[in-house]
Order: sequence, then structure tokens, then C-alpha cells
Amino acid sequence: MAQPVDAVAALGVLGDSQVRKLWAATLAQSLAVWIAQIALIVGVLEHHDGSSLAWVMLASSLPALLAGLAAGTIVDRHDPRRVAQAAATAGVVLLVGSGFGLAHSLGAGTACYALFLVVRGLSGPASIRVLYATVPPGQRTAGNAAIASVSGISTIAGAAIGGVGVAALGVVDCFALAAGIQGAAAVAFLLLAPPGKAPQASEARLGFRRSLVEGVTAVRGYPLAASIILIGIAWGLIGGGYDVLIGLYGTHVLRGGGGVALGVLYAADGIGVLAGTILAPRLPRRHVRRSYALAYGLQGALWAIFALGHNLLQAVPALLLMRVASGVIIALDTTLLLATVPERLHGRLYAVHSTTYGTVGQVSLAITGILLESASPRTVTVAAGMASIAAGAVWWLAIRGVSGADTEPDAARDG
Repeated sequence: MAQPVDAVAALGVLGDSQVRKLWAATLAQSLAVWIAQIALIVGVLEHHDGSSLAWVMLASSLPALLAGLAAGTIVDRHDPRRVAQAAATAGVVLLVGSGFGLAHSLGAGTACYALFLVVRGLSGPASIRVLYATVPPGQRTAGNAAIASVSGISTIAGAAIGGVGVAALGVVDCFALAAGIQGAAAVAFLLLAPPGKAPQASEARLGFRRSLVEGVTAVRGYPLAASIILIGIAWGLIGGGYDVLIGLYGTHVLRGGGGVALGVLYAADGIGVLAGTILAPRLPRRHVRRSYALAYGLQGALWAIFALGHNLLQAVPALLLMRVASGVIIALDTTLLLATVPERLHGRLYAVHSTTYGTVGQVSLAITGILLESASPRTVTVAAGMASIAAGAVWWLAIRGVSGADTEPDAARDG
């Protein structure tokens, strides 16, 4: 019978000073994004309508999606620690520019924020490469879970700090606050030790364009990684409208809805994701794929149950448990994605995954808007839950015959 990951090892990964610094840098960056996004929303709506906000959000996010694949290639060709340092430092300047830009010109503020999201896109693949160079293969699931726990913490703290900050300080000063927290991330990245592995000489000689193309075409050679990218695309299409639906439930669908109700739902969201990332490293190593597929099924079933709730008392427990399942998915996702992939391709495959997921998420927002014109939020949410169950089941049936280690990727070592 498979043994669960040692609990001490799962907790002890943060005992490594390198992982702690990486975790702190990731948390600071995530908080900065939350605070800046709230300041951006408030800043735009102070002088413009909701339609303008929609266009600003699209215009600011699109360049980062287009640059996503290039980000992974850059990380694979250079010292990931230095890439993360440069990106975090540039982010400080761009956040300050976003605040001052919005105060004088909507276009200038949007452009600065878009550039901030572009450079921030370098940090994801860079952080993964640093993490994988730091922890042994047997602790990568725990390491991924530790980094993934940032999502739950920042959802709770970032929204609260951003809301209070913009009310107390104003839009420009709130961007300055975000820049200060981003600066803390830059300092944490600066304190990281060298990852211990330089890009291979063959990779350095390979032209940038060929490196980029290789990263995209390499997906076909790693069925497990390809399956994670495909289910990510599926969930991006299914769940891209999650925030819209949560907003509708918190403000209109549930009895007693309003700002407080919405805050409660997001608090449950954050707590659930955090709990899921803590649970994930303790699941049996030999059943990581089964746990991942089951988590998709539970996520969908609980999302549908949430959709049928009529008040917070009914909805919050379902949402909390649903997000526990989501936290397990988030924590195991990168582990499975990179389990059979050579280390020299880690940045590019990670970027392919995050870019495709983010792109279809934008498409999903449009689909959600169209569906809500003719169907109720309950119907749309239940349908999304059923689709999540189907995605998990199809993935499990498709991947059962694919070989390759899930948590100790001997096959992924470069020879």
C-alpha cells in the first residue's frame, strides 16, 4: 500500500532558507498584484464607466498573455534567479508609473500596468526553476504546495489590504503601497543563492527563436505534461468566469447579498485553497494522478452544490470544500506537469501551460457573459460544475495508460 508523504517533510520544506525566501517573494508579489488590481478598478471607475473598465482589464492583460511563451524561453536560457530579480525590480517602477499614469491619463496608466503584468510573467517560470534546483525530487510536491499556498493567503490578505488601502490612501498612494510590497519581493529574490545549475551550453548556443519553437513543440513528446496542459485549457474554458459568478452570488443571488457577503465568499475561497495546498503533500505519492482527477470531480460536484444554495449558511460550506479541492489541484498541477520533462525545458513548458490557461480564461469570460444573457447564474454555475466533473473523468481515463513517475522524475533528468 502506498505511503503518504512524510508530514514532517511536507512542512519542513519551508525550513530551507532558500525556499522560505522564494515563498516570501512569491507572497509579496501576489499581494502587490491584488492591491494594484483593486486600485486600478477603483481608479478607473472614479472617472469612467464599467465598459471602460472592461477594456482596460483586457488591454492590460493581453500583452502578458502574448509574451507568456517568450517568458519561459528567457528563463530557460538564463539564470532564473537573476531573471526574477530584474523582473521584480522593474515591477516596482511600473507600479509607481501605473498610479501616476492613471491620475493623468487612462492610456498611460493602462500601458504601465500592462507592462507590469508582462514583467511579472517572468517570475512564475523563474520561481519554479529556482525551486526545482533547490529541493530534491522527492520534496517537489511539498515545494509546489508551499508555493501554491500563497494563492489562498493572498486572496484573503490582498483583497483586505487593497480595499482598506484604496479607501484610506487613495488610488495613487495605494499603487505606491503595492510598489513597496513589490520592492520587498525584489529584496527577497536578491537574497536568493545561485540555483546551482547554469543553462546548458547547448541551450545557450541555440537561438532564441529555435528555443521558443522547441518549447512549444516539445509538448508532443511528453504525454503527461500534454494532458495537464489540455485539462488546464478545459478548466480555463469552464472556470474562467468564476469571479463573475462569485460576484453575482455575493451581491444578487444569495439572500442578504452585498459587499459583506461577497467578502465572506472570498474569505472562504482563500481559506479553502490554503487548506487544499496543505493537504496535497500528504496524499499518497503513488496515487497523485488519482488524487488529481478526484479533486476535479469533487470541485465540480461542490461547485454545483454551491450553485443551489440560497443563503450564506448553505453556500459557504460548499464553496469552502470546493476550494479545498481546487487547492489540491493547484498544488499537484505543477508536479504532474513537469514530472517527466527534462529540466532544461521546465520554464518553457510551465509558460505554455500558464499562457494557454490564461488565454482561454479570457475567452471564458466572454462565453460566461453570453450565457448569462439567456440563462440564470444558477444554471451557468451548475453547468460549470458538471463540466468540471466530466473533465476530471476524461483526463483520468486518458492518462491511465501513460507511463512516467509523478513525484520523483528520474526520467526528467538531463543526461
